[in-house]
Amino acid sequence: MKKYSFRKKFLFVFLISSFFPLQFIAVKSHSYSDQDSYNSCTIFTVTSENNDKVFFCNNEDYYPNHMRMYFFPAFEGKYGKVLYGFTYHHGFNPLGGMNDQGLSADENWVPSTPVKRDPDKTDYIQNNVFTRILEECATVADVIEWIKSYNLICLENYPCQVHFADKTGDAAIIGIDPDGETAVTRKKGNYSLSTNFNVAHGREPCWRYDKAEKKLEDMKDVSLDHCLSILKATHQEGMTKYSNINDLKNKILYFYTPLTNYEGVAIVDLSEELSKGFHSYDILTLITRKGNAKYNLSFIANTVIVLGCIMVGCTLIWIYRIRPEIIKSIDIIKNKRISTRGDYVKK
Repeated sequence: MKKYSFRKKFLFVFLISSFFPLQFIAVKSHSYSDQDSYNSCTIFTVTSENNDKVFFCNNEDYYPNHMRMYFFPAFEGKYGKVLYGFTYHHGFNPLGGMNDQGLSADENWVPSTPVKRDPDKTDYIQNNVFTRILEECATVADVIEWIKSYNLICLENYPCQVHFADKTGDAAIIGIDPDGETAVTRKKGNYSLSTNFNVAHGREPCWRYDKAEKKLEDMKDVSLDHCLSILKATHQEGMTKYSNINDLKNKILYFYTPLTNYEGVAIVDLSEELSKGFHSYDILTLITRKGNAKYNLSFIANTVIVLGCIMVGCTLIWIYRIRPEIIKSIDIIKNKRISTRGDYVKK
């Protein structure tokens, strides 16, 4: 029977013990449905019975951590707007926004659908089509009229559906139907909801959609707290970077993050911010400072522990397994060369 040294036994036990916390986090983060990914988002619009409150709500589920908002004042007949999303080494990728008319927009990733081109329309290929729409449209009705002039190739190349809502309470989801035509799904009742299946293709299984739908149907009093409870219930651990509630009547934006256990809120008055000219904020910094929130220290600690286990495990594998094999291989090669030279000299 093969005997193992204490060193090898220790390495084996350490790697096995490190495996379980990784599995726990993986199961906790990905045990929901096939649709859950770093491209997931939950978006809904809800209005009060007498239409005096209109909230546009969103969970931003994506992999980058650098979250930022930019303010663009009105210019040359264009509406002022705020855009929020993620920054990369090559620039800014907006994923949602609101303009000074109370029109708001955000995107859901969906599987790509080929667009049927109309030769009498202009191809619109630039990603994040809503950024231009927010400059030129004041209402959902304006949005629907605007898209009639374009083949929305952008929704094929950058597969998504765009959820719009305005201060009147009107809302619509713009996407591509199974035939490749532009589809408009209007709000029915007091809410509109979208996750990561194409609503123009019909209902598909999604735990976030089901949970949000039930809560919206049971909502008797439309308020910030009730909207936040839906965002909390549908957020995804490790994926949701921020949650926002846009008050379209008053043009106020509320930002939260699960990274602080939803403690604290950054309140942004759009009119006030646009009056300051072009500028930007880091979203998480804004929440933690302006909202008096603290980071989720337990989540950060768990992450550090898991990463530390991985690093230590990799280091031990290198020291006790890979490096000795490399040294052994080098010694064998050297010995062969010396032996070959000796045989050559003898001859």
